[in-house]
Amino acid sequence: IGGFTLFAMFTGVISAVMVTRLRNQWEARDMELHELRDHTIICGWNRSAVTIIQEIQRDAKTRSMPVVLVAELEEPPAFASWGCRIELLYFVRGDYTSTAVLQKAGIERAAATVLLADKSLPRTDQDRDARTLLAALTIEKLRPGIFTCAELLRRENIEHLSMAKVEEIVIGDEYMGHLIAHSSRTRGVIKIVDELLTASRGNQFYKILTPPHLVGKTFFEALLDIKKHRNSILMAVEAGRDGATPELMTNPANDYVLNPTDSLVLIATEDPESRYS
Repeated sequence: IGGFTLFAMFTGVISAVMVTRLRNQWEARDMELHELRDHTIICGWNRSAVTIIQEIQRDAKTRSMPVVLVAELEEPPAFASWGCRIELLYFVRGDYTSTAVLQKAGIERAAATVLLADKSLPRTDQDRDARTLLAALTIEKLRPGIFTCAELLRRENIEHLSMAKVEEIVIGDEYMGHLIAHSSRTRGVIKIVDELLTASRGNQFYKILTPPHLVGKTFFEALLDIKKHRNSILMAVEAGRDGATPELMTNPANDYVLNPTDSLVLIATEDPESRYS
């Protein structure tokens, strides 16, 4: 019994030392926050946060982008155990609806924000959505025009987030239900979606401005050109007209004529922008 007690005490001491060292490491890096530029801020914590960070660090365009996680967690998450690059990660402990906390995370210099349905503390779904809305309004006030993607739990709250100028809104549980239902009708579709939504392998979605040589061409002509010369699939057009809200058209009519202000959504194995630059 004495040997077991000694081992337990030794393990406890080692664990405490490691936790303290890890906490001190994150606290020391707080001094670097004021130097960050063009970083992504993730507000809130749930299991999706790890996947988001992993995908940011896998994509060629964003793999060198610093990421700041703001959450009401007692200890920083164990990012290293999930294969994340610690040197690009920062942790700010606090309430992400607070102006002071967001400013500490460098919101005025950030390139993008992600608002998660926070599960770091027990709250109702309505409360979580309300905090997401409050954070979106605060972020837009502190950093007008910043790109924001938000996770909602209840679809009826979409209108409020849209008024807060949130560009992308995701209703995770609802999308998951649609995907499972669709897979029961079209078997194999999950494998396709799984490939398209990760930067680690295969094809992905990309959006580029209409290349000059395709301006004035029809959608069908552009589809053939892009597949023949770039081995990519044109699947949608985002039409922009005179400052109006862009209209996304999936699989538009064959005779739709591309304009210089249009963007093209492609499926490709690598970033098409480098090919058209």
